[in-house]
Amino acid sequence: MKQQNLKTRSIFAQRLIDARHAKGWSQNELAWQLKMALACVSDWENDHHRPRISTLTKVAKVLDVRVGWLLGVE
Repeated sequence: MKQQNLKTRSIFAQRLIDARHAKGWSQNELAWQLKMALACVSDWENDHHRPRISTLTKVAKVLDVRVGWLLGVE
C-alpha cells in the first residue's frame, strides 16, 4: 500500500495556489509577473520559504487579493 503524504499546506501556501489557479496561471507565469525566479514561487507553495513583506504586497497585487487574505487573517 502506498504511504500517504500527511503534511498539510499552510494557509498561505494553499491560498497562494488557489489565487494563482483562479487567474489560470502556472507557477512560471506568476514568477514572470513578479519578475522573480520560478524557484521562489515553488518554494512558497511547498512551504519551504515565505516571501518578504515587500514581496508579499507585490504578490497580492498581481493576484488581485488582499495580503490579509493570503495570510489567513481575514
